[in-house]
Amino acid sequence: MNTKAIQSAIDACANAGGGIVTFDPGCYLTGSLYLKEGVHLHIPEGVTLLGSQQIEDYPDIPTRVAGIEMVWPSALINVIGEKNVMISGKGEIDGQGGLRFKSAMNRGGTTEHIYLKDIVMEEVGTAIEATMNWNPSYSYSALPEEFKGKELPPHWVKMLETVDPPELGIPRFNNIHFSGITVHKARRALSVEGSEQSKMEHFSLNDITINAEHAGSVKHAEYWRMERIDIRSEDNLPVQVTESKDVSFPEESNVYLFSYFTGNGEDGLHLAYSFNSLSWKPLNNGESLLKPMVGKNRLMRD
Repeated sequence: MNTKAIQSAIDACANAGGGIVTFDPGCYLTGSLYLKEGVHLHIPEGVTLLGSQQIEDYPDIPTRVAGIEMVWPSALINVIGEKNVMISGKGEIDGQGGLRFKSAMNRGGTTEHIYLKDIVMEEVGTAIEATMNWNPSYSYSALPEEFKGKELPPHWVKMLETVDPPELGIPRFNNIHFSGITVHKARRALSVEGSEQSKMEHFSLNDITINAEHAGSVKHAEYWRMERIDIRSEDNLPVQVTESKDVSFPEESNVYLFSYFTGNGEDGLHLAYSFNSLSWKPLNNGESLLKPMVGKNRLMRD
């Protein structure tokens, strides 16, 4: 367990006025870490921060869970009341969890100026998800029968409070930026839905490659900027955009081709393609497309 060692390095860095905390190659088992002002947590290639599976390694803290102020276990990586904090690197943070933007129409608050870049995901449910109506049966709770007529636990008192006026409960999402996102074998590429009162505004998608069973949908969104987008679905349907303004996914993408040989080249010329010049896939299932037909040795060269 490396929690104390990593946290000590973060604290020392912050006390010295800020800087970089990084790691030698390896796998580091850890519980909750708390980043501090001015600290850049750099996780280089070959490094994995592996989240502990013991709940006691995630201390309880006052926090907000599903719109309720209560005590709850910390996350794996925490930024609480700090600024000028950065996490970077080609290594891995494996908390054995997921990532999404979610809220409900009675929680209020603003999510803005979020930047996510250089992320690779495999076999995920939904690659990019943002919703203002997450899990209605949970977000808009009704008092269970067993509590009726009894003194209510504090969390149920909070959950049953009404928002007055209702406009205070409308959340806001804007200026969310995704770049360098590559996703393999997702069930759905996109699931984004705002509301008539609050649009999903000013999302930026740049250099996005997603292969999924379904392309997904965008609803109640405005003023999106997109460059180098390649979303391919097994059902060959595009992203469904409804009740939105200035949100348009490109129907065609640039394709890069790369020719190469395998072994000594005797089986011929191979081709691979890419939509972003970073992630390549072989054509023809990796078989050669042009085989040498003349010459004593039948070898193919440049």
